[in-house]
Amino acid sequence: MSDRDLLYLQPAAQSESLEAMLRAGGWNVYLTHSVREAEELAKRHDFTVGLVRVDSSLANDDSLRGLLTGYRRMKWVAMADAEAVRAPTLARLVADNCFDSHSIPVDVNKLLFSLDHAADMAGLLRRQTSLKEAREFAEKMAISASLEHTRSNVSRAARVLGVSRVTLYRLMEKHQIRA
Repeated sequence: MSDRDLLYLQPAAQSESLEAMLRAGGWNVYLTHSVREAEELAKRHDFTVGLVRVDSSLANDDSLRGLLTGYRRMKWVAMADAEAVRAPTLARLVADNCFDSHSIPVDVNKLLFSLDHAADMAGLLRRQTSLKEAREFAEKMAISASLEHTRSNVSRAARVLGVSRVTLYRLMEKHQIRA
């Protein structure tokens, strides 16, 4: 298995253009159309990253929770339409179990960035590292993701992270991150 292998759960038949863009972005895409199919594939392969399209058809599907929580060494990225985001159970499931999430229509460049970060995090967690290294890496990833999410607005990124603006600037300097 390659660290560029991607388990992609797309419950409903959708356009194949995203799959083609993921492949063009360097990912080996393993496409599934049901949670059960994704679980079977995840049992047979050691994926580092999964991508799930969350829609209202999954609102009452308890097996999705099992998929997202059952493979802890795997980092999940979610894509959700507006209707799915309004469903409290789905929103909580994504927030609790996914490395990142994107609204549909998805910005492919941002999605590829998130998938790369998820793969990096999964790779770090699979390596034997010290707790200090893991914390520093996670801190750096959280800061980078919040700055990306807030379009480099440091005050908003600090609020998202739950720290003061001064603390965020100090952490950005520590990790050599520019806004």
